[in-house]
Amino acid sequence: MESSRKYRLYENLLYLILWVILFITPIAGFFFRSTNDVHFVFHWSDVFHICYEFIPFLVLFLIHNFIIAPLLIDKNKRVTYLVLVIALLACFATYQLTYGVQFKPDGPMPGMNEPRAMHEPGSHDRDVFSPMEMDRPQPPKGEPGLKPRPPILMDNISAIKIFIAILMLGMNLGVMLFFRGKKDEERMAELEKRNLKYQLQYLKYQVNPHFFMNTLNNIHALVDIDPEQAKRTIVELSKLMRYVLYEADKKLISLQREIDFINHYIALMRIRYTDKVKITTDMPQGVSNIEIPPLLFILFVENAFKHGVSYQKDSFIDISIKVENDRIHFRCLNSKHDSEVMEEAGGIGLTNARKRLELIYGNDFTFEIMNEPLTYEVNLELPTNINTLKV
Repeated sequence: MESSRKYRLYENLLYLILWVILFITPIAGFFFRSTNDVHFVFHWSDVFHICYEFIPFLVLFLIHNFIIAPLLIDKNKRVTYLVLVIALLACFATYQLTYGVQFKPDGPMPGMNEPRAMHEPGSHDRDVFSPMEMDRPQPPKGEPGLKPRPPILMDNISAIKIFIAILMLGMNLGVMLFFRGKKDEERMAELEKRNLKYQLQYLKYQVNPHFFMNTLNNIHALVDIDPEQAKRTIVELSKLMRYVLYEADKKLISLQREIDFINHYIALMRIRYTDKVKITTDMPQGVSNIEIPPLLFILFVENAFKHGVSYQKDSFIDISIKVENDRIHFRCLNSKHDSEVMEEAGGIGLTNARKRLELIYGNDFTFEIMNEPLTYEVNLELPTNINTLKV
């Protein structure tokens, strides 16, 4: 609503400025001509006559702008708008053909400059007329006085006025469409921003339950295998919960905090698995100046432990994060022992992860999944600079 009022105010202000300029122009023209031409005498009656000719155009504009045009712009009534515009132009044309063009009287017109003879030494007498008098059509002989032109014929002046009226209505409609378009663009941008915020919150809250579900399953398995390790795992889980509760609701966190979170998670997983699972990491330290959305990489790490580890066969997980040339490179490679990874690749977790990346980074990211017979690899490349308005 605030945006609508703002653009309506701008639109009306533009119209006001244009009409003020239009009515001031004759005054300025006559004034400058009177200062530059000693034979020209400034008369306010000439200005009033020109401004009087503008009044029908002003009335036409006001009716179209405030009554007829909103039918098309706001209510999309095209047929009604077209019929009313044609009727309005017909009324304007009838007025111009009947009253718009008048013959010059034999005597001086009331309120207009009378012919003035200027005598200069050494020259012949000459009549100097104002521009309004010189351009005015001369009456037929034997018909003195001011008479309206018969409406059955259209002269050039009336045709030009009608054509100007059509252009004016078209310009008025174009300006209205322009400001309505700007208003709609601003409204759509606001709606998209709100929708983006809600989608990001939805996807973020989907990650949290997914993470806790897997972690609790791990603890449940450790309770039967090694109760002491299960207790230590609960301590590690409390650290992870603290991060999720106090950091994950922020728009952005430092990359270093995300790396620390992943390291805590890997430490928790190491308690559960034996030496048959080889876990290697290569992640930088001291990258607190780079910010990313929280919980961005944990889903891929979770999937690696969930689908890349076997209790019967040797398994491996290799996780690396690098920062090069203003780009963040994340890589997660794990062994593959069944077809579950294949199913997970098209599952809701990775699908939502991709949607989240698209919402935040647009097209400025690379997300590749290489599902080989024995390995499963995720490669993610992100910019170090992020538009915080999208987060």
